Amino acid sequence: MQLNKLTVNWIFFLLSLGLAFFYANRGMVKSNTSILLDNIRYRDFESLTYRTQKYQIKIFERQKGSYWAKYEQFQSLKEPGKKENAEGDLSEDSSQVSTSQQIIESSMFKLTPDVDALIRNWANLQIEKNIGKSDQLDLVKFGLKDREDLISIADTKGNTSQFIIGQQSFKSPFMFVKDVKHMDILLISKDLIDGLVLARSKFFQSEMLSGDELDRLTVESFGIVAEVKAELQKATQDGKEEKIWRYLGKEADKNTDIWVNKLFSLRIREYQDLSEEALGEKYEPTMLIETFSGDKRQDTLRVYKTKKKEGHDYWISSASGAFVARLVTSRIETLLSDFKSNFQKH
Repeated sequence: MQLNKLTVNWIFFLLSLGLAFFYANRGMVKSNTSILLDNIRYRDFESLTYRTQKYQIKIFERQKGSYWAKYEQFQSLKEPGKKENAEGDLSEDSSQVSTSQQIIESSMFKLTPDVDALIRNWANLQIEKNIGKSDQLDLVKFGLKDREDLISIADTKGNTSQFIIGQQSFKSPFMFVKDVKHMDILLISKDLIDGLVLARSKFFQSEMLSGDELDRLTVESFGIVAEVKAELQKATQDGKEEKIWRYLGKEADKNTDIWVNKLFSLRIREYQDLSEEALGEKYEPTMLIETFSGDKRQDTLRVYKTKKKEGHDYWISSASGAFVARLVTSRIETLLSDFKSNFQKH
């Protein structure tokens, strides 16, 4: 009889443990679990957007394998409504006010290839926990009460997933978000959100050229050395397997190699929504650069300058990248000056 009672107690104890575990983990998933974003796939990616009342950042693929971001800053405008008076005329009605957003700043910039990992991670979203349905929880606890900051990921097939951004979980690298469509409160990595919010500082493509895939350049400088062309190609020196640039038809020249590496160190300050035609009409052509890999032309770059109150601004256009950008002034001015001193004698 005592054995039977002990058995019953053990059964009750195990059932209690099972129920406690079930309720404690109800609505939760194991760490690093992927969720399906309404059939969104990385290969069909179209855009990833972060929007607040004050600004919006949108990442998109402008060309195959080339990602860009568009930044827009908003200003809220309040406009009184209209009402019809006894004479049938319309007048302002201060009791009915509508609010609209006006774009006061807009810019686009190219992103480094590193942003691809961020896009992949959003397309294959890993969640730390699924807390539960938002209509069954106190949104204040998660920083989601009356929140409007929104992240959207969309694909080329018309699928979209949206997440309202809440607060950071206490003493953890995770943030609470609300899945708009499924009404789930999720805990996801803060890095996923920061990567999008801080896209300009994290992924801004400032590098203009890389010599890794190039073996020949043609450089022509207008206005510095008239009709001077220098063809530069990689060479070996003392049997070393390093890329040495030399003036075509001359002995290996250390100054030439230094100059070419200065060319590769040019940095973009900002991108501009200008056509190359408009750039050529407004600014003075200063340098033409053609890059080659073998016999294949990789890009044609044109440098322009324009006067400002103190000194000049310098702009560059890329035929392959289809963009116009303003360069860091100090680097391009050094490059132009050194071009004159290094190649004029040849």
